[in-house]
Amino acid sequence: MAVSPTVAPIDRLRRAVARTAELVADREATGLSHDDADDEHGTVGTDGAIGFDPVPLLAELDRQGAPVVAIGQVAGILHGSRELTGDLDLLWDGDPSRADAMAAAFAAVGAVLLDEDGNELPCTPRRSTSASSTSAPRRPPATCARPSSPGASSTWRTS
Repeated sequence: MAVSPTVAPIDRLRRAVARTAELVADREATGLSHDDADDEHGTVGTDGAIGFDPVPLLAELDRQGAPVVAIGQVAGILHGSRELTGDLDLLWDGDPSRADAMAAAFAAVGAVLLDEDGNELPCTPRRSTSASSTSAPRRPPATCARPSSPGASSTWRTS
């Protein structure tokens, strides 16, 4: 299927969010997390797809001047893929001077920082300078991956 040059990438993403909402409208939470995604359904088959809408977080990251890159299936959707997802994967360069903008954006959308054991940590700039993440659990899910931070692993989620 050819990508329509007349449809803006953000509109492709909004359409995918709407299609995901329709797909999961009657779905009850099952406890399936990002880590439980299978090869057939991906994260759209997990609880992360319930209420999934990355647009507010992406807009807030932009407003805060947080330099991130959307990767994974959201990036695919922005480029024309029709495959749905239930998570948002982000990459940032890990520069501590940019952590304040990242933390402010996540806090503005109600994010909570979780450690490896699922315990909540403060969503503050000071905390974000030592955190990274490799998975994205709840709505709207977001992964904040930071390269070159051995031993640090945390997850951002919103309530």
